[in-house]
Amino acid sequence: MKNTILLITSLIFSIILVYFLLFTWVVAGKKYISNHNFSDKETLKFHKHYSNKLHHLRGKHFKDKHINKEDYMFTIISEYTQNKINFLIQGDSWAEYLITKEITKKKLDEIAKKKNIGIINSGISSFSPTPMSIQLKLLSKDFSINPDIVISFIDQTDIGDEICRYKSKIYRNKDNQIVGIKKELNTGAVFDYSKYYRFSEIINDNKRLEGFLITNYYIEKFFKEFLHRIKNLNNKSYLCKFDDISKYLYDLRTENRKYFQDILENYISSLNNTENIKRIYLISFPHYNHLNKKYKVNMSDIIDTLDLPKKIEHINFTKIIDNNNFLGNDLYVPNDKASHLNEKTQTKVIEYIIDYILKKNVNDLKS
Repeated sequence: MKNTILLITSLIFSIILVYFLLFTWVVAGKKYISNHNFSDKETLKFHKHYSNKLHHLRGKHFKDKHINKEDYMFTIISEYTQNKINFLIQGDSWAEYLITKEITKKKLDEIAKKKNIGIINSGISSFSPTPMSIQLKLLSKDFSINPDIVISFIDQTDIGDEICRYKSKIYRNKDNQIVGIKKELNTGAVFDYSKYYRFSEIINDNKRLEGFLITNYYIEKFFKEFLHRIKNLNNKSYLCKFDDISKYLYDLRTENRKYFQDILENYISSLNNTENIKRIYLISFPHYNHLNKKYKVNMSDIIDTLDLPKKIEHINFTKIIDNNNFLGNDLYVPNDKASHLNEKTQTKVIEYIIDYILKKNVNDLKS
């Protein structure tokens, strides 16, 4: 009996000691202070609401650049008006970087003023056709963003994003139409914002008890992520790191190609069936590993196999580079696995695209 009491007492003491040490680590180290946190309730509410429809929004790298809460989802470069040709730029980080890189952002501002066009950029890192389809509808329904022209960056990594990141999180309505993508929740994946949502809620609402509440949250988070790892013991790629995404560019099985092509065609259909949109330009660009022949699967080739509707055109930079490389040879950010373009090249690319579109048929676009 004494041994049992001693064992229970020791266990309780150990738990209290561990909790105290964790509490000290949290409070002394200010482990809940992060650039990811949201400083006001409205922005937090906005981010949580739309992340549960789109999987995620823009993150901390964008925080210092945002003016309104909407900037986590889209940025107005030049206001839409009825007397302008109004552009919407969609895509992943290739689109988002057009506004996070200062030289390119200035060029877009300059183009908008010089050409008298409206430009909104809704690019979000790791977006691909499924979240872009949902985003297109939300922009119209919730924000009255109805462009004349859509410039859509279809990146090489979209294949892996669709298969690894989004496929298991898609939810549908009773008519089997995709209506949203669940956000990451205590998975430990790259776009798991649950920790920062909880930190922000505690800091904004419970300042006096924040140390205890955040300590309790760390304990809860540990067990939830541990259980998630146990459930995914046979799925080593559930975190969807870059190697998990890029592997489809080395070898794309028939069933995966068909799945992605169906998703892409669904996105194209949603663009084509939107009445206010007069022209759509799909942009594809090779990665560095395409140029050195390591990647065997090229998004440009997949798009070229599609029977595109009349108002949709593919601007294929693989062919442009092969036939007339006005961009030069120094294209990419050094040592960047995702082959993002350097600012000089990025600026040339977006300038080329907009000039190409406007020269194509300005009168028709205005009609």
